[in-house]
Amino acid sequence: MATGYTADVADGTITTFPEFAIRCARAMGACITMRDDPSDAEIPKAFEPSNYHTEALDKARKELNNLLETDDKTKQALIDAKHKDAIRSYREYLVKHSAKQTRYEQMIEDTEAWTPPTSEHIGLKDFMLQQLRDSLSWDCSGSLLSSPKKSTIVVWTQAEEDRIRANIKYHEEGLAKEKERCNERTEWVNQLRDSL
Repeated sequence: MATGYTADVADGTITTFPEFAIRCARAMGACITMRDDPSDAEIPKAFEPSNYHTEALDKARKELNNLLETDDKTKQALIDAKHKDAIRSYREYLVKHSAKQTRYEQMIEDTEAWTPPTSEHIGLKDFMLQQLRDSLSWDCSGSLLSSPKKSTIVVWTQAEEDRIRANIKYHEEGLAKEKERCNERTEWVNQLRDSL
């Protein structure tokens, strides 16, 4: 039975070794991204990086420029809005945490009050209590998150700049690596074509 790579050999669509070799090249690392393309899609003469890192770099650089050009009044408004949102999230967290703790404690109380029907069910009760106590310990012990503190303009600006610069570095390195991979893939395909 013919495969996706040999079907065109079987029906006579592909009649030469170079055609067959190029078709099979889709299964290899250099062309692996083409494996799901139509079988007659041409392998490019040169692979190009996607626009992901380039677009992300442009966006991050614009974001950095905007940050550096933003006046203190606008920064303070952003800080105030973020702090207000953090306070809201913190209050929601406290409500959920308290409700979860109450549910665990109630279930522990109910389980402790349960009398197993036989001695063979005692292990089940012990297991249930252990699960509940472990979950209570993992989910509800320790210190609660502390109430969010409002940042100063200087601290907030530096943190934002650091975050954006890290993002720029990440995408610069990603783009460089992708260009290198594209060059290697192009060289591999060219070497294949030259050998045919």
